Amino acid sequence: MSVMTRSRFAVPDMVCDRGKVAVETAVRALPGVRAALADVRGKVVTVEHDVRTPLAAIAEAIAAEGYEVGGLGEVA
Repeated sequence: MSVMTRSRFAVPDMVCDRGKVAVETAVRALPGVRAALADVRGKVVTVEHDVRTPLAAIAEAIAAEGYEVGGLGEVA
């Protein structure tokens, strides 16, 4: 059984629904990711993932969609 956690990633350049869908789709495709929710207004992506999923891999998936990740951290 996997131990899940939540992490939040700041995405300051995300301004539209196209970006929201692109980021959510890219992050959800990663192994160990259960859910990804991008908040355009808050400019943040919250990800529910296995604790073994590297945060760097999630940040790289966001960056691959053309968005800079301004910060990250685990959420209780």
